[in-house]
Amino acid sequence: MLSVTLSGQSYKPFGAPNSTRTGLANSPVRREMISSEPKEVESIILALTTLGSFDFTGHVLNEFVRDCCIPYLEDDNPDIRRSAAQTCCQLFVRDPICYQTSAHAIQVVSEVLEKLLTVGIADPDSIIRQTVMASLDERFDRHLAQAENVRSLFIALNDEVFAIREYAITIIGRLSVHNPAYVMPSLRKTLIQLLTEIEYSGLSRNKEESARLLALLVIASQRLVKPYVESIIKVLLPKAKDQSAGVVSSILAALGELARVGGDDLLPFMDQLMPLIIDTLQDQSSPTKRGAALKTLGQLASNTGYVIEPYTKYPGLLDTLMTILKTEQSAYIRKETIKVIGILGALDPYRHKVKKKRSEMMLVRRTERSNGFSDTLPL
Repeated sequence: MLSVTLSGQSYKPFGAPNSTRTGLANSPVRREMISSEPKEVESIILALTTLGSFDFTGHVLNEFVRDCCIPYLEDDNPDIRRSAAQTCCQLFVRDPICYQTSAHAIQVVSEVLEKLLTVGIADPDSIIRQTVMASLDERFDRHLAQAENVRSLFIALNDEVFAIREYAITIIGRLSVHNPAYVMPSLRKTLIQLLTEIEYSGLSRNKEESARLLALLVIASQRLVKPYVESIIKVLLPKAKDQSAGVVSSILAALGELARVGGDDLLPFMDQLMPLIIDTLQDQSSPTKRGAALKTLGQLASNTGYVIEPYTKYPGLLDTLMTILKTEQSAYIRKETIKVIGILGALDPYRHKVKKKRSEMMLVRRTERSNGFSDTLPL
């Protein structure tokens, strides 16, 4: 029934006798259905949705998808194109053909991915482009790593919709493992562009988006980022004091992900990072910034081994965390606070009390000196 609805012909399994494998998509029935008006849009969408969601275990449907579903990617109706894209991705990602290395398997998957990427880049409907990019699962990576597909994905990095650029850079980062010789040079250029945008852009939105893309790139391609950890930190640190809460949150998130890659390489920068994080934690103007600072602090501590010492070096840190835990309304921030306290470890209460008392006395003395008072009486 699905075959009749989609192609106008009864379903014939691949390899069955008298099967016209010259391509159902080019048959007179297919051309008539594509050009017929009005279309049974609801029936076609329902058939495509059913085909993609139903469990067809034991049936080889990759040929059927190529011949009967792919033509709908060029349909005039955006709902049909979206359903066709989802169905193709759902069926192929579950099909063993993705893991096969025969010439036929590679050809079938390549043809389907070529059509999907064309839609994901050139379709006028941004929702369809985003649907395609979101559906490109890791199981497609071996095929996506081919040179022509990588070129298409780099084009998607310039899409007007930021969510599509996020998907594209994540996929490209994954592909750096499968085809590093082709992916890495262009990915290095992308990394430089992102850092340049963060450092020199005058628009907060551009800096925020570039920082978010940088964080995704760090997650997806650790091999690329590892040699540039120090250079990236030097660009990010000054921008972490930006006036925009969105920029600060994105920069902190990128620093946190960078800690996973750099590890001990971030220890020389702790004297700059910790005061910045503590100031952000004490900022009551933006819950987003506090949440990002808490998560980054946890990532720094867990990946660099910088524990216990922050409490002794920054006596106000524990009080700040406890205040957040007692007064914060957001469940997410309270949860992150508990995680950070657990990561930083237990501190001797007596030592903390003595350290805090010393800090308070030193602060009082500095205040007195700044006000003109002296430790000795005048003669």
